[in-house]
Amino acid sequence: MEEKNPSPVEQRYQDKKELRKDQEDGPAPRNIKQIDPETLGITWTDDKESVYPVRMLRESCPCAHCIDEWTGQKRINPGDIPDTIRPLKIKAVGLYALQFDWNDGHSTGLYPYALLRKLEGKEPL
Repeated sequence: MEEKNPSPVEQRYQDKKELRKDQEDGPAPRNIKQIDPETLGITWTDDKESVYPVRMLRESCPCAHCIDEWTGQKRINPGDIPDTIRPLKIKAVGLYALQFDWNDGHSTGLYPYALLRKLEGKEPL
């Protein structure tokens, strides 16, 4: 029997399921600091230190406004995010995610810790 590729909805569901699994026993941020205007640093409870370009984080926002929930396609183009993007406020959401208030007015994205770990050193979603 031929194996078929998952639909975009099935793939998005699978990706979210994997993130939830990774989240269960994964590390949490111990310290978050703005290294410079363009770079955010997170020290995790497992002592790993991660560095993120803030523009990449904004481009990787997982909210429904930025990524279509059914197709998984990005709704924002990388060129739409200015180099001057900065987090104004960073809030913990429960024990599983961070939420950024960005200087472009966007603030709906929740960044699960497991997603942040996967984003280190990567291109935007």
